[in-house]
Amino acid sequence: MFVGTEKFLLATLREGGAGCITEIANVNAPAISRAFRERTEERQREIDAVRVVFEKLPMIAALKETVGAAHRRRPVARRPAAAGRAVAAERATLKEM
Repeated sequence: MFVGTEKFLLATLREGGAGCITEIANVNAPAISRAFRERTEERQREIDAVRVVFEKLPMIAALKETVGAAHRRRPVARRPAAAGRAVAAERATLKEM
């Protein structure tokens, strides 16, 4: 069984599940992979911290903005200017983690 969010990854693995299918993997795949391999509370907290940042924003727009910035392209999604500023501020928070 796969869950639809990495928030439940550790609990799912402990109950015999196979993993998760999550949109956050587009921006946090290495940490999610590490959490899958190590299966510790510490790694779960790390991936949860990233998800909390994205949950404060319009999720899909924020993910597209982040992926676009990582590839130095213009954002794929059109979004209000205020949302763009919020994504940039939250991206700065992620870099500090």
